[in-house]
Amino acid sequence: MRYFHGLYAILALSDRWGLTLGLDTGSQQEAKGSSATDWWVNPQAVLRYQVSDRVSVAGRVEYYDDRNGVIVSPTGAGFRTLGLSANVDWSLRDNVLWRFEARGFDSRDDVFTERDGTPKDDNFALTTSLAVGF
Repeated sequence: MRYFHGLYAILALSDRWGLTLGLDTGSQQEAKGSSATDWWVNPQAVLRYQVSDRVSVAGRVEYYDDRNGVIVSPTGAGFRTLGLSANVDWSLRDNVLWRFEARGFDSRDDVFTERDGTPKDDNFALTTSLAVGF
């Protein structure tokens, strides 16, 4: 049996500033019929600033702790990873959003890989996305 819970608070700090605080957590039986459970947790915070009617910037910090490999495949110390990101959102139209994001992760174990397959404990990416709502 697996249980999952997501709790989020979205706060308007002012006309331009917003803060989202989140906590995802869950548990899973170690085996069918067992009373022993494994837990994971993912706290996160996002601070957002509305630059103009169409542009906003945000920073995010999150931590993922899955020591028993319930959600992420087991690693030596369990999956314990810190994530930091910064993004710029540009609303091209009311239903079209273009995002540019820089995101980095740092883990206790070598859970990421170099292009040549060499294991490492950190990862960094620059990405962009386009979202269209219908």
